[in-house]
Amino acid sequence: MQEKTVKVLSKKSKNYFIICLLTVSLCLLYYNIFSDKSYEVLLNGNSIGTVQDRESYIKLEKEINECINRRFKNKEGKDQVIFKSNKKRKELSSEESIIKNFFKHSNITVETLGVFCKNEYLGALDNEKEYNSVLNKVRDKYKEILKVKDINDFKIDNLQLKKCRAPLSRVCIDEKSSREKITGEILNKHKSINVQFTSVIEEKKDIQPSTVMKSSSEMLKGERKVQQQQEKGLKNVFSKITVKNEKIISKKTVSEKIIKNSKDKIILVGSKNPAVLGITCFSKPSRGSISSDFGRRWGRMHNGIDIASCSGSPIYAAYEGNVTFSGWQDGYGKLIIIQHGDGLETRYGHCSELLVKEGDIVKENSLIARVGSTGRSTGPHLHFEVRKNGTPVNPIEYLK
Repeated sequence: MQEKTVKVLSKKSKNYFIICLLTVSLCLLYYNIFSDKSYEVLLNGNSIGTVQDRESYIKLEKEINECINRRFKNKEGKDQVIFKSNKKRKELSSEESIIKNFFKHSNITVETLGVFCKNEYLGALDNEKEYNSVLNKVRDKYKEILKVKDINDFKIDNLQLKKCRAPLSRVCIDEKSSREKITGEILNKHKSINVQFTSVIEEKKDIQPSTVMKSSSEMLKGERKVQQQQEKGLKNVFSKITVKNEKIISKKTVSEKIIKNSKDKIILVGSKNPAVLGITCFSKPSRGSISSDFGRRWGRMHNGIDIASCSGSPIYAAYEGNVTFSGWQDGYGKLIIIQHGDGLETRYGHCSELLVKEGDIVKENSLIARVGSTGRSTGPHLHFEVRKNGTPVNPIEYLK
């Protein structure tokens, strides 16, 4: 009976041990899976992120160092890493965030190619190929800004690429970030760097039509008629521009291509002299009354008419024409002679002041002189003559 009791107790003890072992295992499993424990990583005394365990960070740091060794030469310096245990798990940091903070707080320096503007460090690149890639990106940005197809004679002053040693905090994490950073620095500092290039731009421009006057012998002088209305044309204008720091400093047209020809406005102008046809066409040259007619006077021929007026009163051209004489002539005093074509001329005598000179082209009713009493005259008046082929004719027949 006693032996049977011992066997039962022994069996119960064994079962109890197994239950305890299972309990401990479950607790350990729960701790590992559901525990709130995490580690804050301190790099040279600066927090760079939170990880679940040390192994995670060590693996990431190995990848970072492999990347650094692949990109740069002569790595120097040493970092101190401390893992600070958190009793309660904090939100874990992303690998990207940890890498960024690693570069920011690392004591490591590397030998690299630095880009400098007047000895100011802009950033680091892996090789000259990356530098040329940056310059191409700057070119492309200017093409985008100015909306041009091609850029020539591209140069950047005050920009140098030279070997230097730089801390990781001043080196971008990857090649792409480095290119983008330095490209942005060059564009922001364009005034001190002096970016200059040439390009050919294409612009569409209107071709402005002209107004063409054509003589018509079928129409009387003074008559006008529009034969053709004007119409704008269109052309492509190609200009070579020189750009400095985003501003066009010179522009020169190199070629043009007409897309559509313009149409000039054509106006027909009558050339037939109405006086030749016996049509009255001359305007009265001065205000005032006729004081002496054409014909014989005081036993001699009076070759024109006299128009009485105050001294200084205006004298106007009776019709459009060319001034062939402006000066002094015996008998007439100060005299103006205007040729009107077809053998017709008008004369304006005894003037006090001559306002046009020989060779001038005058229009009808334009001011040419002022009334006076120069020459053989008894008082201020205008002596007005009309001559046809050199022979005096009665002006009254030609006045409107």
